[in-house]
Amino acid sequence: MLSPRKLALFAACILALFCFSGTLSAQQVFGTIVGTVTDSSGAAVNGAKVTITDVAKGTKSEVATNESGNYNKGQLIPGQYQVSVEAAGFQRMVSNQITVQVDAEMRFDVAMQVGNVTQEVDVTASAPLLQSDRADVAQTFDAHQIEELPSVGRNLQAFELLNPGTVPFGWGHASDENPQGSVQMVVNGQMFSAMGYELDGTTNQDPILGIIVVNPTFDSVAEVKQANQDFDAEFSYTGAGLATYSTKSGTNDFHGDIFEYLQVNTPGFEDFARNPFTNGDPVYRQNQFGGSIGGRVIKDKLFFFADTQINRQAQGGSVLTSVPSAQDRTGNLGDWLAASPNYQIFDPNTGNLSTVVGRTPFAGNVIPTDRLSAQALAIMAYWPLPNTTSSGIGYANNYDASGDVAITGNLWNTRWDYYLNQKNSIFGRYSYAAYTEQAPGAFGLEAGGPNFGNYAGSSSALNQSLAAGWTYTISPTLVNEFRLGYMRYHVVDVPNGYGTQPALQAGIPGLNLDKTYTSGMPYFDIQDSGVNDNKLGYGLGVNQCNCPLTQSERQIQFVDNVHKIVGNHSFKFGGNFRRYDVSDHNFFYNNSRTYFDLAAENAEGNPVTALQLFAEGLAGQYRKSDNLASNVPVALWGLGVYGMDTWKVKPNLTLTLALRVERNSNPVCQNDCFANFKTDWSSLPSVVAGA
Repeated sequence: MLSPRKLALFAACILALFCFSGTLSAQQVFGTIVGTVTDSSGAAVNGAKVTITDVAKGTKSEVATNESGNYNKGQLIPGQYQVSVEAAGFQRMVSNQITVQVDAEMRFDVAMQVGNVTQEVDVTASAPLLQSDRADVAQTFDAHQIEELPSVGRNLQAFELLNPGTVPFGWGHASDENPQGSVQMVVNGQMFSAMGYELDGTTNQDPILGIIVVNPTFDSVAEVKQANQDFDAEFSYTGAGLATYSTKSGTNDFHGDIFEYLQVNTPGFEDFARNPFTNGDPVYRQNQFGGSIGGRVIKDKLFFFADTQINRQAQGGSVLTSVPSAQDRTGNLGDWLAASPNYQIFDPNTGNLSTVVGRTPFAGNVIPTDRLSAQALAIMAYWPLPNTTSSGIGYANNYDASGDVAITGNLWNTRWDYYLNQKNSIFGRYSYAAYTEQAPGAFGLEAGGPNFGNYAGSSSALNQSLAAGWTYTISPTLVNEFRLGYMRYHVVDVPNGYGTQPALQAGIPGLNLDKTYTSGMPYFDIQDSGVNDNKLGYGLGVNQCNCPLTQSERQIQFVDNVHKIVGNHSFKFGGNFRRYDVSDHNFFYNNSRTYFDLAAENAEGNPVTALQLFAEGLAGQYRKSDNLASNVPVALWGLGVYGMDTWKVKPNLTLTLALRVERNSNPVCQNDCFANFKTDWSSLPSVVAGA
């Protein structure tokens, strides 16, 4: 790797090139039309005038063929184009409509016919059977395919799973931190975080979670291209696939639409399967509606597009879980002993504490009343009583519950394109995506417990993205393109019992220290070697509530690229700089109130109910976050520069040479970063009792 000094020198050279010769148009936003012009004998036609017209916008651009008869026109917004070719002594050749796609080259070759330039010949352009102008392996979905392909929930990013070599990752982020529905996927066997996302040529990926930030609406996108290998050197930070999203632009004509997609299960006509092992009949209702409009403000000059999508969803679910029985709550665990002699419980005050040999069993598996913890009994009262015996075991899988998650989404986008003249064009796009989610736990709002989907708690999120670009055509063979990108990811996640202090009320000190960050029910996980698992409260392990959490991430990006055509060589140079900041990030794994993990074995190594430990005020392990950090800003930056030569050796043979160098900083922590964050794992025999 280059040293920082050498890298800075290389970057300075690139920036100097920008200053003196302009910059190359990157294809993250645009597409290209290329071709070769020959006469009837196959000889190259030099100096032919090639005019490329945007059919929908009426804008035009001109280039000329070189001594090999080749022409190249980039910086074309995806859409329909018409190509005309003129040369002295030849008839004028005009193509049909050619579809230009982002980060792709469309070829239109012409064999000129002798005649007068006023004579016009229509030529039908067809897609080549074999791509010879680019090295990447990619698949593109256009707006028509996006609209016509079936999609439950209209999740655009999920279409990427249709690409070869792409499979879903084994787990996903909870919906409170991923309300946009980003799908974590493995491309070519690499980690999901190695998959990159671009929206109008600017980064659209969360550096921490590794997922897409703004999952674009169907109406807003002109096309999506996913390259799984060999993509251009101008693309940075990705090692697996790269998904490039391009938004729609307005035209000279006004177009609009409205839509509503309703999915609902009605009693007697259930469209969605329910859990056959529970008695609930969960509700599922999703209503997505909105519309779009696009057109011109100034004909052939200024265009706009805007769309909105509203989502209102009730997502029902059911769960079969375990709660302590009424008998267990008195310290009488005789039902466990009746099920198996392996569940004999012992007096923890007898025998060798290290070898757990020589312990005295509790007669009848009954814990004496004076040995019970008043604090533990108070916490146990938050569990509801069993309501089912479907499992045939009184102490396990004895509680059946159903409920629904309320989800809202308000999304909108707007894009503006301004063509000043043939040398200058500007675009800008803004995307807004706000979400809320309210999800109860199986045991009610304050007690929490297992979730009905993949989350329980209350969250709100706001994701935003801004992109702007300026393309300056210095000459037909030299173009400069500059882009600015900004994105923001912001989520607030709290337990449903936010503001309550159930542990403090139960007499357990040191847990609910306030009514904000340490409020709500602590996470209790009373495990019995896979036979039974009583969970209570809020935390990642019980209901995917990584709460309380207030996280705000921001990234600003500057991109500049140079495109210079010399003969049959298309040179590209460029670089990008990204600055990423995290602030107000109150991150506590599981939760800040405390995480109790109770499990035990008897002297012979056989499983014994951990409920005994809890009832007696004994904890196996616990973890607690102390000295809360209310603001832990983190900053990092990345700089990448590249150079690339695309050499068209022959019309059907292209050779690409490229080099890219990247430099990324280590996180820079401010205000001592995590110095105020402490995790304590201990084995304290009286934690729950409050000693």
